[in-house]
Amino acid sequence: MKALSFTGLALALFLPAALLNANTKPGYFLMGTGICTHGQLGVPGTDNAYFPVEVAEHVTAVAAGNAHAAFLTENGDLFVMGSNTYGQLGDGTRIERTTPEQMAAGVATVATGTFHTLYITNAGDLYSVGLNEKGQLGVDLGKTPADDVIVTTDMPHFVAADVAAVSGGNSHTLYLTTTGDLYSMGSNSCGQLGYGTHDYNTHYAPQKVCSGVKAISAGSMHSLYVTTSGDLYAMGSNTYGQLGDGTTTDRATPVLVASDVAEIAAGYNHSLFIKTNGDLYAMGSNLSGQLGDGTKANRSTPVRIATNIAAISADYDQSMYVTTSGDLYTAGFNFYGQLGIGKTAEYNVTTPVLVAGGVNAVAAGNGFSLYLTGDCTSAYWPSGELGAKWDATMGWIDDTNFPWVWSYTGSNWYYLYDALKAEPARNGYWIAYYTPDFSDYGWGYVWPGYGWYCFASDMSWTWLGVGEKQPE
Repeated sequence: MKALSFTGLALALFLPAALLNANTKPGYFLMGTGICTHGQLGVPGTDNAYFPVEVAEHVTAVAAGNAHAAFLTENGDLFVMGSNTYGQLGDGTRIERTTPEQMAAGVATVATGTFHTLYITNAGDLYSVGLNEKGQLGVDLGKTPADDVIVTTDMPHFVAADVAAVSGGNSHTLYLTTTGDLYSMGSNSCGQLGYGTHDYNTHYAPQKVCSGVKAISAGSMHSLYVTTSGDLYAMGSNTYGQLGDGTTTDRATPVLVASDVAEIAAGYNHSLFIKTNGDLYAMGSNLSGQLGDGTKANRSTPVRIATNIAAISADYDQSMYVTTSGDLYTAGFNFYGQLGIGKTAEYNVTTPVLVAGGVNAVAAGNGFSLYLTGDCTSAYWPSGELGAKWDATMGWIDDTNFPWVWSYTGSNWYYLYDALKAEPARNGYWIAYYTPDFSDYGWGYVWPGYGWYCFASDMSWTWLGVGEKQPE
């Protein structure tokens, strides 16, 4: 790593003035980390992002699938990105998109399954697009696997009216009407549709499961829902104990798991839920430490992980937790950098690690993660005012096309040079913080996979390990 020079220090001293003159853009900022092979992070390039990169601004909701993602802007526009093999981006093609592309307008809610996308309009109409091999789109396309080896649609189809919530699994879908009725469709191989039986038929037509429901979540082959009284029910695959009923027996009829439940998240083979008092519980597969209990032991009954939790998301071998104060923690598999904590010697992170502050929404995908920072303001320096990149082999490269990004978390200013543009596989980038009144500051060089060096205004160096917060 190149030694810091006094020239670099002088540059840091001028940064606050530049910041004050920058064009600030308030809003919700969508950040992404992890694998980007198919463009699922919405930024050009195929390198893994081991630290979060900014994807979009003014975002209010986000969803992550197997290799595609979707988000809503504050004016109700729906954008999608990533893999489009099954038409899940709904643009009439099978071409993957490495930058966000608008699919629809006037959208209130969005969700993604493994290979399909679902959204609800402001009028309450549910639409679906993508893979429909098991009927997970809730529409009969008039084809069978014999007609079209993979049954898909690349244009959204209307499913139902008066819909309040929707959730997509691997090959099934759940949705909730405005009156609290739960419907399901798609694969029922493990009883995940909650019909009381399991079969290998294709269920195109949505079927009512029960009434009085307030929250739903579809996992790979299992389903969770919460009644208006706060009771958590689970059904479907239970191979790893993901239903939390103390067994590993599949359940075709919903089984009561817990009471006083506020939020739920079904992952690939594990489940998370938050009780009304803010306690977080987890159950199911823990082979990569995704439950966050410090072990790799599967749990067939809920185990308490943390307190004061406000938001959760789970998928494949990872979990994301947000505290009531907005701190984001992640746990599980980190081979692609999906936990947002840099490269780690041990890919399986069994104890949740702090990633960011000021977070209010999260979405875990397969090998990547997305989150929204809610109380932050960000700014870019105009082209020509500031631009430099440190290359591991070439040293400093002046390039005004590489922007710097500032964000305000509510206590300190931070700037983070775009990790993907900095080619994190072999290069580094700078990170800095300033107090709101700029009376104190610190900055340093980030070396992906190892952490970063920071120094304060007294010129003292401090080593911060991966995942540690910058000094306050």
